[in-house]
Amino acid sequence: MLASSEQKRRKKPKPNLRFSLSDFLPPGTVYFYSFPVGEDSRFYNCTIPWKEELIGARPLICAGDKINVITFSSTIEKETWKMFTEKINAATIDHNQIIPLPDEITAGVNDSKRNRLVKAALKMFNHQGRLIMTQPYLNKHLFDMYQISPKLSNKLNDKINQPLYIPKKYLPVRYKRFSNGKKLFAYKGLIPLPCVVKVSSSTSGDGVRICKDIGSLKAAQKDFKRIRGSVLVEEFITAAHNLGIQFGIPYDSEKPIEIIGFNEQLTSEQGDYLGGIVNPKKKIKSLKKIYKLLENTVLPEVRRWGWHGVGGVDVLVHNDGKFYFIDPNFRMTAAFVYIYLARNKLAETPLVSFTGLYKGSKYLFEKNIVPIAKENLKNQRIKIIALTRYRGAYRFNAGMFFKEAADLKKNAKKLLKIGIQSDVLEQLARSDFEYEV
Repeated sequence: MLASSEQKRRKKPKPNLRFSLSDFLPPGTVYFYSFPVGEDSRFYNCTIPWKEELIGARPLICAGDKINVITFSSTIEKETWKMFTEKINAATIDHNQIIPLPDEITAGVNDSKRNRLVKAALKMFNHQGRLIMTQPYLNKHLFDMYQISPKLSNKLNDKINQPLYIPKKYLPVRYKRFSNGKKLFAYKGLIPLPCVVKVSSSTSGDGVRICKDIGSLKAAQKDFKRIRGSVLVEEFITAAHNLGIQFGIPYDSEKPIEIIGFNEQLTSEQGDYLGGIVNPKKKIKSLKKIYKLLENTVLPEVRRWGWHGVGGVDVLVHNDGKFYFIDPNFRMTAAFVYIYLARNKLAETPLVSFTGLYKGSKYLFEKNIVPIAKENLKNQRIKIIALTRYRGAYRFNAGMFFKEAADLKKNAKKLLKIGIQSDVLEQLARSDFEYEV
């Protein structure tokens, strides 16, 4: 933690924000944006540790003034934090609201050891009944720390349970359900193609394979052979739009459910989530119908079960306007921060999110990256929302601004040229990305 005298020197006037996580969760909530590694707690996650640490830092931007945030120590390391808050001028929560995990949990620690150390830290903090974890551990000795039953969170985030609260007509046809990956691998029966193979409890495309031919289906069976949890095989939907709808269910039952916004999702041909476009002015067919179904049918049922907070649901929209719910995310999602920025007039131009890596010294980062990332400058081209330094490289989550569809390719090339490495930017730079602003 920074010394109190340093905190006072570094405090900046905060913008008068209308909306944040604090609007949906009770004062004193402790928020931890993190997922179990591997298949701990019956949830599949293969995000590498340095990316997980960036994920954990996102609430530092959007938590508001009533919520404390647990984060990995790398994201508030003195020099990196100074770069983020003073050089880039990113507006974050007050440092007194930040609860760092022990320094020993670094990006070099993975697998069961990482889970073990995180669980020990959570128990040590002893946040009785106040903790919200995006995908909670299911260890019984942690249960009394959670604000929402971890079993309920697990139930809602498992795709297998979508028919319990979403009408069947708005779901893809489910061809097969396997209790584990071994049974999927051994199955020799007929499966319609194309199809989508999904680990039912997973996130960010980690457990999704789009199979358009027998070869890709066999590859998916092999990839998921060791999965201990259930695996689904569902109808492949040809979509004009792949949307992430963001919503909020306030803890105060007197306050109405709110649709916060939406993003358009970029995915690889294999179904991996790459990033998302946030463009609040975009008009998309069927959005009003989707919102109405969520507000009047789906989310009231979830509220009755006892869940509250912010979350998202992935929806595919066909050319004819029909839509299908494909993935529940009853937790803060990657897109929430960017929609938060747009809602609060902190990012008024459309942007596409990406994860970037810059190999270079502090001097080079200040010379090449800070001038295009610094807040409130006319030449600002990217919006950095989380920053760490690991193994001699700066790593960050950011949004790339654009005004016209052609800018996606042009701006991506410029960012790659100054040394930013990113799968999303490379994809945008390689092809003419069709997008109607």
